[in-house]
Amino acid sequence: MTSTTSASRWTGMVPVDDTALAVTDSGGSGTPVIYLNGQFATQGYWRRVIAELGPGWRHITYDERARGRKSRRSADYSFEAAVRDVDAVLDARGVDRALVVGWSYGAFVAAHWASRHPDRTIGAVLVDGAQPHDWLTDEMEQGIRTVFRRLKWLMVPLRVTGLTPRMTASEMAACNIEVGKLARARELGPVLDRITVPTRYVLASGTSFGSKGDEQEKIRASVPAVADRNPHITIHAKVASNHGAILRKDFRAIAAAVRGVAGLGSLEPMLTIGQLASYAGVTVRTVRHYHQIGLLAEPERDPSGYRSYDAAAVVRLIRIRVLADAGVPLARVQELLVAGPDEFARAIEEIDKALSADIRRLQSHRKRIAKLAAGDHLALPPIVLDYLDRLRGLGVGEAYIELERDVWILLAAQAPSSIDAVVAEKNRLLDEDPDMTRLYRLVGSAPDWPPDDPRVVELADLVEHLRIRAIQSGQVEVGDADRADPLTALLDAAMTESAPVARQLLAILEQRGWRGWTRLERVPEGRIPRDR
Repeated sequence: MTSTTSASRWTGMVPVDDTALAVTDSGGSGTPVIYLNGQFATQGYWRRVIAELGPGWRHITYDERARGRKSRRSADYSFEAAVRDVDAVLDARGVDRALVVGWSYGAFVAAHWASRHPDRTIGAVLVDGAQPHDWLTDEMEQGIRTVFRRLKWLMVPLRVTGLTPRMTASEMAACNIEVGKLARARELGPVLDRITVPTRYVLASGTSFGSKGDEQEKIRASVPAVADRNPHITIHAKVASNHGAILRKDFRAIAAAVRGVAGLGSLEPMLTIGQLASYAGVTVRTVRHYHQIGLLAEPERDPSGYRSYDAAAVVRLIRIRVLADAGVPLARVQELLVAGPDEFARAIEEIDKALSADIRRLQSHRKRIAKLAAGDHLALPPIVLDYLDRLRGLGVGEAYIELERDVWILLAAQAPSSIDAVVAEKNRLLDEDPDMTRLYRLVGSAPDWPPDDPRVVELADLVEHLRIRAIQSGQVEVGDADRADPLTALLDAAMTESAPVARQLLAILEQRGWRGWTRLERVPEGRIPRDR
């Protein structure tokens, strides 16, 4: 028995130390799987993996301390606390042994927990994390603290949505720095070497938003040596998606790794379709397409409903992939697979001529594209462009749209990882707050106003009303003028230089006792109503 069976789905709070964690348990008698989140992620990130595995498993997810909407704050956000919390959740749900799956920061927690508790661990799946590499430098440590200090003004208003943790900037920076120290080869290497349960890595590829150069690939390059040293650890797959998208785009590979660790559809003696695709370096959709066009024979399904593939299928699929990657049309792959040496050489010569013609055509296209204007899409992600289009739909003029665009470009350059959360919050406010819609319609025409336009007073009244409401709800804090960062100065400069009326608006607000635009530096006494 690996657990006390839970007959039905359960959602609630699990007390631990000085806090409580929001936990979801799907229930049932299947193999228990506990999912460990990324550093500031939430349990909802696992929904595609859980759906792919289906109801035959017992899925347990939870939000770590101060993460998500419900998990409460704590005095301890250390890595050791995160490892202890795994035991606390399993104990609370009556689970003796579980299969642990962790992504990013959660992979570090999973590796440590599996290493320390082999008696409680069925196996582990480490998703693009727990890779021993010395990536943290003194300069990077200082940079991490600076980034979180700069993003404080963005994160505080988003806490109520669950998009950002209810932690201070220094607490969040400390968590990132701690995992950087734990990732060092001398720290993490021995932990991985002590693992004695079946463990599989699922590695991402390339870079993700905010990373630089090939730094992530250098970190991943440490994993093969880990697998060479420890026979219990293997690399299940290296998928095409990047670190941030792997749970969303390659959930099938992760689910296949879970099945393999649990002994369902493992490599001895057969492969599932997901495992076949991973070993050959293609997608499951590609395998299914090859079935449809007759390049790869489709096997019978096993009693569990899965297609089962042998080693011969892997070899054939790799040969197909190599030919396709070389530019051979799929319509001609079949004849090349069975061709003799002379026939193969003639066919390759014909294909080479066709490819040369295609190259000349594509080079001509490149020259034409190079003449096109770059456009905003080269400086801003699509989610921001969609938001700007929404403002246009509200009737906001292009003069203000250009100002808003420039501000987003500055933000994308200085704090790229915050873009998605900020856009989501702005869209929420436009959906739910009529005052915000009114504000945008006013400022949308403001760039064309003369400095003495009477509407600037109406605009100042509305801005002051929104500020008072934000301060009362705790969404905005008053900063220290002496600690203003360069990004704040740039954003303020973009605003004040945007239109003649901008300086008049700031002057009116300062006459009323306010100071600051991007960061509030002073709040007038007596204008903030106090609770009775």
